[in-house]
Amino acid sequence: ADDLSINPSNLPADGDKPERFILNVGWIPVPQAPGAAWSHPSPVHYARAMFGVPPSSLTLSSGDTVLDFDGRIAQDPSLEHRWMLVDDTIYLASHEDPASWPDPPVLSHAPAAEREAAWNLVTSGADLLSFALRRVELDQVSHPCLYLPAPSRAELNVDVPAQGASLALDLGLALPTEASQSTTQTGDATASLVIRVGEHTLDRTAVTAGAAWTPVRVDLTPWAGQQVTVTLASEPDGDPTRDYLCVGDPRLVLPAPQAPDPVHVVVVCIDTLRADHLGVNGYSRDTSPHLDALAQESVLFDWAWSPAPRTRPSFRTSTTGRWPLRAIGATDIGQVLADAGFSTAGIVANVHLAPRLGFAKGFQHYSYDNGASADVQVDRALAWLGEHRDMDSFLFLHLMDPHIFYLPPEPYRDQFTAGMDQGDVPDKYNRWMVDRWQKSGKLKQAGRDFIEARYDGEIAFTDAQLGRLFEGLDELPGRTLLVVHTDHGEEFWDHDGFEHNHTLYDELTRTVLWIRPPGGRASALRRDQPVSLADLAPTLYQALGLPQESWPEMDGRSLWDLVDPAAGQSAAKLGAELDARPLHQGYLMFDTERWSVVAPARDPVTGALGALHKYVLVTTTGEQHLFNLESDPGEQHDLARARHFDPTPWAAALAQATDWPVGPGWRLKIMLLSRPLTLVFDQPVSGAGVIDPEASRTHRANLEWGETPVLSPEEVATVTVSDDGRTVQIVPGSHGKGTVYILGPTARSSATLGSGGKAVGPGALNAAGVRLTVQPGIVIAPTETEQAALAAVQGQTGDSGPSAEQVQALRSLGYLE
Repeated sequence: ADDLSINPSNLPADGDKPERFILNVGWIPVPQAPGAAWSHPSPVHYARAMFGVPPSSLTLSSGDTVLDFDGRIAQDPSLEHRWMLVDDTIYLASHEDPASWPDPPVLSHAPAAEREAAWNLVTSGADLLSFALRRVELDQVSHPCLYLPAPSRAELNVDVPAQGASLALDLGLALPTEASQSTTQTGDATASLVIRVGEHTLDRTAVTAGAAWTPVRVDLTPWAGQQVTVTLASEPDGDPTRDYLCVGDPRLVLPAPQAPDPVHVVVVCIDTLRADHLGVNGYSRDTSPHLDALAQESVLFDWAWSPAPRTRPSFRTSTTGRWPLRAIGATDIGQVLADAGFSTAGIVANVHLAPRLGFAKGFQHYSYDNGASADVQVDRALAWLGEHRDMDSFLFLHLMDPHIFYLPPEPYRDQFTAGMDQGDVPDKYNRWMVDRWQKSGKLKQAGRDFIEARYDGEIAFTDAQLGRLFEGLDELPGRTLLVVHTDHGEEFWDHDGFEHNHTLYDELTRTVLWIRPPGGRASALRRDQPVSLADLAPTLYQALGLPQESWPEMDGRSLWDLVDPAAGQSAAKLGAELDARPLHQGYLMFDTERWSVVAPARDPVTGALGALHKYVLVTTTGEQHLFNLESDPGEQHDLARARHFDPTPWAAALAQATDWPVGPGWRLKIMLLSRPLTLVFDQPVSGAGVIDPEASRTHRANLEWGETPVLSPEEVATVTVSDDGRTVQIVPGSHGKGTVYILGPTARSSATLGSGGKAVGPGALNAAGVRLTVQPGIVIAPTETEQAALAAVQGQTGDSGPSAEQVQALRSLGYLE
């Protein structure tokens, strides 16, 4: 905007605030305590199930009296006028309906006010431009916006091309807080946008709070070849309270065709699809005829891996070219291609890709509809591509269907279950339910087979919808580059487990990665170099000929020389480099922390490369596994159990892949530490610290969804190493139990308690105030954490926390307790 005037506040004059919920209706007697306790749905959602103390910034009051929070009322409802919160329900001890009180209860939630404060210039603390430029989501679609709370005005100096142009935008009235979406506090807010050129009014469009985006397009052709000032003025339709008007993605659109040969880039990701359940990869069921046909026109990377067995970190990598922790806040493909002049859209169906997590950054159009089926997603994709058929465009399409709950529409639902015994398996279940059946012995082989067959039906349904998409892509003008990939696989008891996010075996970490170049290939080309989803972004940038100085920093490598038939010797050189490159995996949440590396064996004398192996190291225990992926693709024969197993080259490969310290060392399993402990080594150590207690948990805190770690490293201990590396001091924290690592010592090393004190080596150590076990082995010390990465980008995404719908989606899938 060349000139910008923003209304300072659209807060209500009467002090009505979104953080105040008057609970004057809807109280229900508690059956266990009729006449003594009442319940009411909480208008504020929290992920935690039960609270012993009131949640932060949440209070319940009556008039000027703040009511006491007391978790005992579940057992003792006689505690008059005390309250508690369990899951999404408020319980209040009262001998009469709280709605009948002279001053009915009011729930106050300060974070709601903080969020709304950010929508008003006078309370936001932001500068004018930062305040006016934001991303806004309405009705599952988000856009980058020029924010003009009514009444406000922006003037744009526009050079209208000689052939003419239109100004296109999407108009909406935002709901600033989750609270206002679930209450009547927005009232019937309406506002209008007036578009003018000089004294000429070109358009006036009114919008209502909470409605879907309204497309607006005005013709600037009468001013072809001129520079004009376009005024965008928001006007309240009556009371301006909460008239938070947003001008989404304002852009110039040239007359079609924009270019004689537009370029379309389409990246399709199929969530949770196992590569070995496709016909082209030898699967026995006919799950994928359309994908199999596409494969015959594509370059197939048969040895492709995800960095994680779960969605969010996998997509962080595939969309940025960076490893998952470095990808938080990194520049993504959408931003790079938008800067290069492409129209960009993301159409996604997984709660882990919600705009609040930063995945919408760079996309002019981002449609997030959790759980949307493939037919709906393909319809949206075809509609958007049709609107942008004559423009350079980039579409990221995500399909969720093969993910649990495995309930495709008929005839696909029972396409592969005909005649099978469903037994006690219901139609809908989540991972925790299946886990309970498994542990109790209720899940028999017939039930397992039925569940897997339902999963294959989801693949068949998805494949049929992709057939429609592929037909539509073939009708686009110009050149279309198509990528199909997966984010991770799914386990069906290959290693006695189910679903994903709990191991690093190939049924979870191997992915599909196919590239169909413009025009397609005459026949499939299968590549056997080990590659990663981190390689996708640089591959697209090279394929499009973007100058390397415009590429953001990335960890992956461009694979385009292995796709382009004209690459020649550069393809051979790239292939050799990829063969030698180690690839790491990890970032799982539903088992203890572990890291793996896929790397070739090396001849210790000649250095010649051998078969690909996978080496796995458990952070907290030092447990190791090694599999030959070529002779043992099912990873059933653990070579680390061999008597003469040497982990040294594999630890070195893991260190190279992660860029973290990995090598021989000690783990000190501390059962009791009530006083500082000093260890003096005869040789310098290379590092020491506390292993994050979260690494030992089988369900770690989901930080981006509001869960917090049960224990911090500082609560275990503080560890320091002397400048000469020979003295390690461990000062206990408030908890005094956990695991400390020391890099450097081996099974043959020893230390003393202080200078010249008791000798310490592998085994148990019991001393006054100290009880621990020294375990030598290979130690990994991650130097990057999700907590640190999130803190580094805090505030960049405009994240106001998860919505109730998002948390419920995670719970139903089994991803939040």
